[in-house]
Amino acid sequence: PEPSSVIAEMLINHSAEPFNDILVRQAVSAAIDRKAIADAVTLGMAQPASSLMAPVLNYFNTDLPVPVRDVAKAKELLAKAGKPTVAFDLMISAGLAADERTAVLIQSQLAEAGITANITKVDSTQAWNSLVDGSYQATLNWWYNETPDPDVALRWAIWGAGDNKSYYTRYNNDRVNEILEQAAATPEGDARKALYFEAQKLAYEEVAQIGLFYPPARNVYSAKVKGMRLNPG
Repeated sequence: PEPSSVIAEMLINHSAEPFNDILVRQAVSAAIDRKAIADAVTLGMAQPASSLMAPVLNYFNTDLPVPVRDVAKAKELLAKAGKPTVAFDLMISAGLAADERTAVLIQSQLAEAGITANITKVDSTQAWNSLVDGSYQATLNWWYNETPDPDVALRWAIWGAGDNKSYYTRYNNDRVNEILEQAAATPEGDARKALYFEAQKLAYEEVAQIGLFYPPARNVYSAKVKGMRLNPG
């Protein structure tokens, strides 16, 4: 395995029930065991996710811990939201074994907190169209960044002012949007780092998406090739 810029995650629709409620988003996040999912789906090769961008990218926020599964906390958050039970459809593309395994694990983990995830399998084209259109509640997907610079990464993932609406989650925080604009025009160094750290922290606290794990690249080289390593992007 070699480092990659990929993050696997559960995308949630902020413009629809139940994920338009921050307390529900936080409850769902708290009920998920990221390490257990990473271990089961990637045979222990992947690192559980904290930030919504991979650790190989510049200015990855090392201050953010991987959320620890806490079923009691999840139940408390739901009670505070006035929703002791929550149900939603988790859309996945049919035929993707890893996604099916991930979805079943998420379903089982959430059930312990009183959260019902109804798994719906559709063809990949329908899944993508539903994501783009916003006609979904939650779905599994992934993305990667071609360069180590976080500008493109976070504009894709959490920039609500962009055409892709924060990877079609409809997450839109004016402060995050402002930070990303400012960071893009800031020279490399501590000031730029502070901006990207803040943007990642806000997205983390507000559960913009539910990052699951950072899968490594599994590259195969001919024995005749020496000293070659692929760029993580």
